[in-house]
Amino acid sequence: MILDMEKAPPPPPYLRDAELDARLQRTAKYPPTLVGVPPHLLLQIVYWTCPDFTSSEERRASFYWMCYSLRYTCRDLWIACMHILRSSYLPLYARRVNRPFTTDPFPSSSAIGHPLSSSPILSTQRETTILDMFILLKTREDVRTDESSLYLDNADDQYRDLFNLMQPRARVEDLTCKYGLRAGLIAPTPTFFPAPVIPPSPLHTHSNSSQVSLSSSGRILVPFSDLSISWGHRRVGLQLRDTSREPNSLSKRTVLEVERVKGETLESLVQRLVKVWLALARAERRR
Repeated sequence: MILDMEKAPPPPPYLRDAELDARLQRTAKYPPTLVGVPPHLLLQIVYWTCPDFTSSEERRASFYWMCYSLRYTCRDLWIACMHILRSSYLPLYARRVNRPFTTDPFPSSSAIGHPLSSSPILSTQRETTILDMFILLKTREDVRTDESSLYLDNADDQYRDLFNLMQPRARVEDLTCKYGLRAGLIAPTPTFFPAPVIPPSPLHTHSNSSQVSLSSSGRILVPFSDLSISWGHRRVGLQLRDTSREPNSLSKRTVLEVERVKGETLESLVQRLVKVWLALARAERRR
């Protein structure tokens, strides 16, 4: 079919949209930047700085640059970099965890991983910090090994500290929060925990403890931020921040201790710990 352009009607007039004009004016006033793109595109851009088809040395160098330089640029790049770094180094991290210990450094799969705040940077999962420390150590040692054949890798002692002490201690703290929430011993503070996560259960805790908070129903709960674990070769202790004299004091006192059993899982250990804690709280309440 042949069209006679001389007899064709003229095209319709071009009318500019007011919303488009406003967008163009904003673009002209503020030039587009890398962090202005949508998060999924920014993640893809950062990912292509270390593609799979590059050599192992180049990929490790990109991880080092991402870990020690790029992620400190801004908040959006920090989120994208940590997403790639954590997903890349998680298998190596999990293989180094001592058996029969378990690991769960990501908040999405745990009971305490539902923060009310919109910030994905601050995590209440304490084992996430251990994973980040492992990434810092691993990327630094890999690059130094690639740069010189004379470099002696002395990270074994640091790995030993991470996985013999810090990882199981952080994991026990996260599990204590999980089981403590179910038992009604730990407070769902508004900063970290939404109310639907907490099942309705009676509260039993130390009534004279100065580091507890009072709920609207009159039940006393211990904030997770005041709780810590002392990890030893033979015993594991539950510690609470002692604010009896000074409200901002960082000193801690040991509330209870349980014996470690050889070959016992961390989940079983924490269940015994919370059971003893609950029994002490009930006995104190009956006084």
